Amino acid sequence: MHQMKDDIKYILADENKIAETCDRLAAQINADYPDHSRELVFVIVLKGSVLFATDLIRRINRPCTLDFMKVSSYGSGVETSGFIQVSLDLKRDIKDCDVIIIEDILDSGLTLNYIINMLKVT
Repeated sequence: MHQMKDDIKYILADENKIAETCDRLAAQINADYPDHSRELVFVIVLKGSVLFATDLIRRINRPCTLDFMKVSSYGSGVETSGFIQVSLDLKRDIKDCDVIIIEDILDSGLTLNYIINMLKVT
């Protein structure tokens, strides 16, 4: 039986490094968003960022909510097509909320820029 670990040439960030990064980011978020009167919404871009997002959000010391988007600029290839496709949009209004976007891969910045501009309108 083929093991996925056999496909890995090297590890960019091990479990300890990811935990340290989550600790550091959560501490910064907790410091930057102390106002509990405004709802804090994490927008999680599916699918790649889900596991990191759950590790991070467990460390947040205030009430928060989650919502999900599925956005792609790759189509069926591995290089950006330049065309952004939203196949799952937010299920709620985020007006008057503090919003943090959690995305998995940032290469050209095209998708993230699109998401930011799209969410500014709502």
